[in-house]
Amino acid sequence: MKLLKNFYLGTQHVWQGLSFLKEHKKLWFFAILPTVINVALFIIMLNVFSHYYDHIYIWLQAFLGPIQIEAPEVWYLKIVAWFLMVIDALFRMIIWLLALLFMLIIFYVLGFIIAGPFNDMLSERVEQIITGVNPQAFSWKKLLSDLIRTLKAETLKALFFLSIPLALLLVVFIPIVGSVIYPVLTIGFGMFDLS
Repeated sequence: MKLLKNFYLGTQHVWQGLSFLKEHKKLWFFAILPTVINVALFIIMLNVFSHYYDHIYIWLQAFLGPIQIEAPEVWYLKIVAWFLMVIDALFRMIIWLLALLFMLIIFYVLGFIIAGPFNDMLSERVEQIITGVNPQAFSWKKLLSDLIRTLKAETLKALFFLSIPLALLLVVFIPIVGSVIYPVLTIGFGMFDLS
């Protein structure tokens, strides 16, 4: 019962935060800008991958050798050619899925790092609004030290949240029970991560 209550309270915090932003429109800049930067970064990564996809495919295919039969004439070669065409399509799909997974991991890590300084500034402004205490006067030295501190903290956080799924991947190699335990642990970590 406590779990449901905590889940409900957590969803309420989201709405409270949005209503606070609605009341203080100047704060939207700090909330939206990192999202815009991250989306632009992801679009750039997708475009770069799409541009170089054929080169990557040809490079990986060189390890496998040709996956097609040129102009099959005999009926059994036509069947083999059809199977090879299906294997080639699956190979292309696997390349796309692995690239997408790789890009999502990079996006995830960079998202933490990019959003960190903006989240710090957002929390300072919220604290100023709630407490009424003005922050320290602006100085480039403070900005630089805050930025370095935030980048270090966000990089460590990103490395932590990346290392756990990679470590959990080792569970799959445990005979018999690994394939059963892995999804449970991954879902549990995903819930912890999202919370």
